[in-house]
Amino acid sequence: MPDKPTITPHVRKNIESIAQFEQELQKPRTPADRLSAAVCGFAGTARFLSAHAALFAFWLASNHFLPERLRFDPTLTYLQVWAGLEALFLSGFVLMNQNRQGRLVEHWSHVSLQIGLLTEQEMTKVLQLQQKICDYLGLRQTASDPQLAQMVKPTDVEALVAEVGKARAADEELIAEMEGAVRAKEERVAETAPKGEER
Repeated sequence: MPDKPTITPHVRKNIESIAQFEQELQKPRTPADRLSAAVCGFAGTARFLSAHAALFAFWLASNHFLPERLRFDPTLTYLQVWAGLEALFLSGFVLMNQNRQGRLVEHWSHVSLQIGLLTEQEMTKVLQLQQKICDYLGLRQTASDPQLAQMVKPTDVEALVAEVGKARAADEELIAEMEGAVRAKEERVAETAPKGEER
């Protein structure tokens, strides 16, 4: 039976560091953040849904099956107002929480980008050293490999960003053209469709 892979102390330290950073970032910073996190945390539970189901069932049953003199909301107006206000406030809290989560995702994306750039720089330096070793050992054919010659050059981040921007702009143009073509086709179909008889 093969041995289970062991986690080295270095990897364990990295895991603990990331977990500690995540805990620090997940802590709500302002009273509004704490309130939105608490509300969203409770609203996303089965207890919240069960309580609402029971309350709605009680409300509907009370106002449909009790004698008329005991019905406290026979037209269900109060229920509609309450449900509308609750939906309004809940959506506000959810958006606040999503904004905060978006900021955390953006933060970690920035960290990942920095790590990726550092890794690229380190790998470029390693390849440059390997190329020098190949030259020193007389491995001219290996050292002059065209792919290796490209890889040992530092990546131009600005040029890379510009190329990605061009590709995204081309995609957006293509999507806009397709949407325009679909709209034009729908308009042509609407124009050629037989009109209904006027009353």
